[in-house]
Amino acid sequence: MRRNWWSSSGGAPVTTSHTRSEKERGEEESAKTTSHTRSEIEEWRQHSLSTTRSTTVALPLSFDFLDPTFCGFKSSLECPAVFGTPFSFSIFWRSESKRENTQERGRSEIVFPNLLELEAPIKICGDIHGQYSDLQLFEYGGFPTQSNYLFLGDYVDRGKQSLETICLLLAYKIKYPENFFLLRGNHECASISRLDGFYDECKRRFSVRLWKISTDCFNCLPVAALIDEKILCMHGGLSPDLNHLDQIRNLQRPTDVPDAGLLCDLLWSDPSSDVQGWGMNDRGVSYTFGADKVTEFLEKHDLDLICRAHQVVEDGYEFFANCQLVTVFSTPNYCGGVCQCWCYDECR
Repeated sequence: MRRNWWSSSGGAPVTTSHTRSEKERGEEESAKTTSHTRSEIEEWRQHSLSTTRSTTVALPLSFDFLDPTFCGFKSSLECPAVFGTPFSFSIFWRSESKRENTQERGRSEIVFPNLLELEAPIKICGDIHGQYSDLQLFEYGGFPTQSNYLFLGDYVDRGKQSLETICLLLAYKIKYPENFFLLRGNHECASISRLDGFYDECKRRFSVRLWKISTDCFNCLPVAALIDEKILCMHGGLSPDLNHLDQIRNLQRPTDVPDAGLLCDLLWSDPSSDVQGWGMNDRGVSYTFGADKVTEFLEKHDLDLICRAHQVVEDGYEFFANCQLVTVFSTPNYCGGVCQCWCYDECR
């Protein structure tokens, strides 16, 4: 097995956390949110258009658009707000239509399974958290025309440009569906993004309705990926409820993230060197798990490695349990952290 790493500037990390009470509070606030009229949405759209140099984006997308758009944003590092407005609507309205069709046709419209089955070579990226300029990682790892990508979630919140970030990633997903893959993170959830910045960004720059449509999209994202039948990838970690990989495949979508259970653990749990077996999680959600549980899980399912994100790590990546688990974090200068993209080439 050959692994390549590349990085950019960094420093000392600071770990942040959420509590269950925050999650519940977000759900209460979400329930109070009222929808905006189409005239209000149009007013926001016109305001955004009048304050940027960009143009409205229409489907179908082409690399002729994506490449210069990305390069233009990258060169100034000041991304026009419009990229997160009519463009977001183009993508998310499609998502909303898919959701409605799914309910009518028994989920037949959700094309990608909950557990993606992928092949090497592929580049695996961790949290982005609305730091759009960090998507310059494509310049290091190659654009999606040249390389396969798997993102492990947490595209929104905390950073200032969640809209640009999620829109570009969704654009690449639409244009290159067979070699560009997005998993769900714990921030792709209404109760968390309501509190941590994405809701406020949508409301300030466009409308609350955009945030609502975005959460509809998030509720359909896959939650795990299996690479070459040897590497299991997810945002968070293992679950005491996970006995067979078919349980991941059989998770129902669309769905919000529950407060407990398999889906919650896949997005929220953390490895810990301080516990054996399962322990309490300081986040107030899900569990921590020890190296013994990693070894036990890999042996039971004939796997080589677990690859996850979810935590800030000093060098942008960190191994655990005798290199049986790796944490990847792809947001440079996030709490002083370093950016990493993990490149998996092949099994030997």
